[in-house]
Amino acid sequence: MAFCAFFQTKRFFTMKYSQIITLKAGGKNALTITPHRASRYVGACFWVLKRLQDETEVVCALNYNHAKERHLDACELPKYAGAADVLITRPGGPGGALGRLYSSSVDRRKPMLQAQPWTKREGEFVDAIMSTLRLGGNVLVPVDASGRVIELLLLLSAHWKRQRLDAACKFANE
Repeated sequence: MAFCAFFQTKRFFTMKYSQIITLKAGGKNALTITPHRASRYVGACFWVLKRLQDETEVVCALNYNHAKERHLDACELPKYAGAADVLITRPGGPGGALGRLYSSSVDRRKPMLQAQPWTKREGEFVDAIMSTLRLGGNVLVPVDASGRVIELLLLLSAHWKRQRLDAACKFANE
């Protein structure tokens, strides 16, 4: 029963990016929580937690994207992570096994792999779709609705408008 009481809707509220919420402990302000744009998905955020007693700052950024995209601004993480006392993030980074493949910042050597520019990947994606449609085929792109679907729809919609295509571009939500 205590579990159900904890999850009552009156205990939850919507926050905006950069909105500071102060939590109290023992009648005193104890902790501030601030969400910032993570740019991974629409609505995604990373959190800055600050203990007011000693100004200790913790940044919790599990999913983020540093690049600006069609529908999302770049993540604000670099502005906050450098000054934080603790940074909680996903494993890897430039020092991790995957990070060393793409980054030369660790040992100053040339990266083992070069990430493809978005424009090249987008072009290949659209070309594959168009060649399938020209041959009379159908294209199904399975995506998670909370992930890259908006980016893909914007990309395809822009291509359809530029090329004045009459083929249907549909989004099925079932």
